[in-house]
Amino acid sequence: MLICYPLFQACKLLQHIASTECSQVTSKNTESSLKVFAAQVLNSCRTVALNPMCEISKENLEVFLEMWNLLCQDVISIYKEISELCRRDIQYKTVYMSLPRPGKHGATSKQLKPVKLDVEEQAKIAKLGLEMKLLTSEIDAETERWSSSENDLCKRARSMSQMAFSMYQFTRGEGDLKTTQDLFTQAEFFAEEANKLYKLVRQFSYLVPGGQHKNELLEYLDKVPTFVQQLQFTVKNPTVGKAATFTKVDNVIQETKNLMNVISKVVTTCLFCATKYNIDFHSLTSHAQTASPYQNDLEDYVFDRSTASSSLPSKDSGQNSSKPNI
Repeated sequence: MLICYPLFQACKLLQHIASTECSQVTSKNTESSLKVFAAQVLNSCRTVALNPMCEISKENLEVFLEMWNLLCQDVISIYKEISELCRRDIQYKTVYMSLPRPGKHGATSKQLKPVKLDVEEQAKIAKLGLEMKLLTSEIDAETERWSSSENDLCKRARSMSQMAFSMYQFTRGEGDLKTTQDLFTQAEFFAEEANKLYKLVRQFSYLVPGGQHKNELLEYLDKVPTFVQQLQFTVKNPTVGKAATFTKVDNVIQETKNLMNVISKVVTTCLFCATKYNIDFHSLTSHAQTASPYQNDLEDYVFDRSTASSSLPSKDSGQNSSKPNI
C-alpha cells in the first residue's frame, strides 16, 4: 500500500486546489475508490502468486488492474481540468449566486459572493440532472429517424433536448451555463419552446383520426400547459441566500425534468400516429421560430415580471384558439 500513497496524496491535493465543487467531489470519490482497489489488486496478486495456474485468479487480477488504470486516468483528467481552469483564470465554474442580481429590481449593487454546495447538495442536483439526461436520450432516439428540414416537430423536440442537456451539464459543472442565472434563463426559453411545441402538436392532433391513439396523445398534450406554467413560476420566484437559491435550483431542474418527461411522451405518441396514419408534417404550419437560449424571443406569451403573471399577447396573431393561455 505504501507504493500507492503518493497517488492518494495527489488526490487530496487536487481536492484542496479544485476551484469547483464538482472537481472536489470527484477527487474525493476517486481517492476512496483508489484505496479500495489498491487492496484488491494486491490481494489478487498474492492469489495469483500462490495459484499461478488458476485461470479465475488471473481473470480477477486483470479486472482489478483494468479498474485501477481507469481510476488513474480519472486522476489525470481531474488534473488537466483544474490546470485548464487555472490557465484561463476562471473564478467561478459551478457557482450558485443569490437573486436578485446586483443593480436589478432595487437590489444592492454590492457584488454577490459565490455559494458553494456541500457534497450532499451536489449529489442531489447531479441525480436530477442524470434523470433529465436520460429523457433527452429518449427524445433523440425517437427523432433521429426523421429529418429536421421536413419535420418541425422533431426540430423543436431536438432543440428542447439540447437545452435540457446543457442544464444537465450545469449539474456537473460543465457546459456553457456557468451561473444559476444562466440556468434560470435557459429554463425560461425551455418553457417557451414547450409552449410552441404544444401549439404545433395541437394542430397535428386535428389530423389524427379519432380513437385510442388520439385520446392518448391529447391526454399527454393537455398536461403540457400545466408543467410549463409551473416551470415559469418557479423561475420567476425571487430568492436570497444560499439555502433559498439551492432550493430554487433544485426546483427548476425538477420542474424541467417533469416537463421534459411529458414532452417525451407527447413526441413519441405523435410520431407513432404520424407513421401509423401516414400524416405528412408538411401540412402543418408553424409560425414560431426556434428560440435561442440567449435571444429575447417572447412571441407566444407575455410574462409580467412584477406580478409573476402571464397572458397572451393582446394583438390578434391569427393562431388557433386552442393554444394554451400560459
